Amino acid sequence: MPSVISYISSFFARHLRREVKELYFSVAILDFSWNMIALFEPIYLWKIGFSLSQILLFYLGVYIVYFSLLPLGAKIARGYGFEHSILYSSPFLILYVLALFAIPFSPIFIGAAILAFAIQKTLYWPGYYGDFALYSEDGDRGREVGNLAMIMSFAAIGGPFAGGVLVYFFGFPTLFMLGAAGILVSNIPLFSTKEIFGPAKPFSYIGAYKRLASKQTMRQLFAGIGYGEELIFMVVWPVFIFVAVKNEFSVGSLVAGATLLMMLILLYVGKLTDNNNKKSVIKGGIIVSFVSWIMRMFMSSASGVFSSEAVTRIGRTVVQVPLMATVYERAYKGSIMETVIFFEMSLIVGKILAAGILLIIFTIAPQDWFWNISFGLAGAMTLLYGLL
Repeated sequence: MPSVISYISSFFARHLRREVKELYFSVAILDFSWNMIALFEPIYLWKIGFSLSQILLFYLGVYIVYFSLLPLGAKIARGYGFEHSILYSSPFLILYVLALFAIPFSPIFIGAAILAFAIQKTLYWPGYYGDFALYSEDGDRGREVGNLAMIMSFAAIGGPFAGGVLVYFFGFPTLFMLGAAGILVSNIPLFSTKEIFGPAKPFSYIGAYKRLASKQTMRQLFAGIGYGEELIFMVVWPVFIFVAVKNEFSVGSLVAGATLLMMLILLYVGKLTDNNNKKSVIKGGIIVSFVSWIMRMFMSSASGVFSSEAVTRIGRTVVQVPLMATVYERAYKGSIMETVIFFEMSLIVGKILAAGILLIIFTIAPQDWFWNISFGLAGAMTLLYGLL
């Protein structure tokens, strides 16, 4: 029995610092609350009359504004603390949710939603990345990333299911209000103890863009551009699921069930990552992700959607755990904020490119082809992860 317990415990992080535990609790609450809403964002826009091209323009606007503001977020995170930066982001996420709800009343709230969401991202992600990179343990980082991803997966199971139930029985206003309350509560674990941070080092706004365009970082830039497939996964795919199954409750249940299937894999991937198998793990995940996107071209039934959703989530997880562990290791050994901001900016470039390409495809290609071309583009973009 002790050997069995020892084997099982080997899949979990062994030396979690207090700050990482606080981040775990915060992420669990925030991700559950946000996952109730996030899956239904593009579906909501679709149902209030947005076309697919207008939905893509909406998210393109978000990421363009975010790209221009992100270095300022790095300055704030350095100057006021990583956890405080996360705290400051919460009101803007709530404003975003409220602005989404208000869009049917006036088009002006479209711009307000774009700006609020971009500011929230600007404040949240530098704090989140910085906090984890600073306090995660070298040699245990893969497990810590995997365990964090597992917590996110629990939230990704319960959130969409709960969101589907709320929308089905009570409508979007109730969903938005409960989600906003959870967003506020998520900050409590971060400040169970006082945050300690030293004097801020200067962070150059222009320097962030220069690093992005440097020849020395070109390979890492293109690896980050692979995250363009995430935009397709988060925006185009939920609308396709809704068109295929035509019911919010079914959408939430399908996504929750697919996420449940891949959760145990997270633990094993985290352990493999710490055992210096990052390259082989990433390659395996890329292959699975690519195949899953090709599968989607032939899926239209609920069972087909479930199968491809499950395979995609497994593939993305196998890629993301070692990939993020690599980013955090580079950040810990070098400049934390410069490393994570470069990574996030390259990710944004990928999403902007994906949205732009899809808008062109939507304009010039027959509408019946749009879904399959989108899935093919996502599959192609996953191959870029291998450049990291």
